[in-house]
Order: sequence, then structure tokens, then C-alpha cells
Amino acid sequence: MFHRSLALLALAGASNANVATVDPNNDSDWAVLFEFFDRMAAAKQAPTDIRKELLIMGLWFETVWDRDHPGENPRQGEHFTAMVKAMGEDPKAYRDTLNACAARANADPIFNAFATELRNAKPPKP
Repeated sequence: MFHRSLALLALAGASNANVATVDPNNDSDWAVLFEFFDRMAAAKQAPTDIRKELLIMGLWFETVWDRDHPGENPRQGEHFTAMVKAMGEDPKAYRDTLNACAARANADPIFNAFATELRNAKPPKP
């Protein structure tokens, strides 16, 4: 599952950073978290399968947010800016949060079908 893939991002290690800026009850925050780590994985040239899993997780939480909050745009304002800044300053501090997010998605009975559909989808033609 996804949890094992995180090891390849070299995110292991202790950190004293304050991660309070990510709201564990906010699906949009979790979508942003996965998007951030996807960009980090791209910069580190992580394997394609890891990037795909990060994208699927991010899309899952974004989809759940959009379903529950139609028309709202949470990716603006002080909270969003503070969250992204904190992740950039100490990404290792978010390892446990990332694992918790992945566990929550995997526990949802609908997620498996969602992820399977995306994993099996053919890339769009250019």
C-alpha cells in the first residue's frame, strides 16, 4: 500500500516542527499535503508509482472536499499560506500526518474503487 512508498521519499526522521497548521479534519488540507509531497517527489525524481499514489491520494481528498463543500475555494488566505510555508520549512514533520491521511483514505470503502479506476486509467493522448 501507499505507506511503504513513503519510505522512498526519505521522509523518515524526527522533527520538532509545529505541524498544527494542517487541520486533520479538513480534506482540502490533506489534498494540499499530498500535492506538496508530489511536487517534492517530482523534484527528487521519485519513481513514477510513488508519484501516481501521491496524485491519487491528493485527488481523493480534493474530490471529497469538493463534494462536501461545493463552490468553496480553500486554497487561499492565511491558513493555506501558513500551511504551505510550514511544509516547505520542514517536510519531515509531516510524515505522521501523511501516513494518517493515507490510512484514512484506505479505510474508506469507496477509496479502493476510486484508486483502482485511476490506476487502470490510460493516460490522455497529447
